[in-house]
Amino acid sequence: MPNGVLWLALIFSAEIFLLIPLDAVLLFFCIHNRKKMVLYPFLAAAASTLSALIGFFVGYVLWEGVGPFVIKYLISEQSFTYVTHHFENLQHITTFLGAFLPLPMKLLSVSAGICKFNLFFFSTTVFAARLMRFSLVALAAFIWGEKVKAFTDKHFHKIFLLVLAKVAIIFGVFWRIFT
Repeated sequence: MPNGVLWLALIFSAEIFLLIPLDAVLLFFCIHNRKKMVLYPFLAAAASTLSALIGFFVGYVLWEGVGPFVIKYLISEQSFTYVTHHFENLQHITTFLGAFLPLPMKLLSVSAGICKFNLFFFSTTVFAARLMRFSLVALAAFIWGEKVKAFTDKHFHKIFLLVLAKVAIIFGVFWRIFT
């Protein structure tokens, strides 16, 4: 795949805006270019961390402007204080698990910015957790790559529909929460 490294970096850097499962994208890249299978997890982790930092700064900077609206119309100040207090107390494990598990990174990074987590800790933890996760994806591509490729070639339309369903569910949940 020509310019695969560049494309992978761009896709993972835009993670803050995308709703596609990026593990599947990484798996695709690893299967189609086995020579760069070791490089791709590092690149994906770095780009994903950059994306998380953008989300962090969005939460950090924009909260001053939108925070009063959120507290007035979407959540009580007492509930917000309760949630942020627990989030701050558990920030180490929350950051690691949020970056390692297939949860929306956007939510974690913006929330960390709102709560003003330690930036160095946040970025290094996100990088380490993402690198672990993406290395497991690359390992899976190494072990089961040909079987995965055969499966996706055979069931691509079903997989595509499942991804669309996931995106629809995410939008539906957010629509329900905020309306």
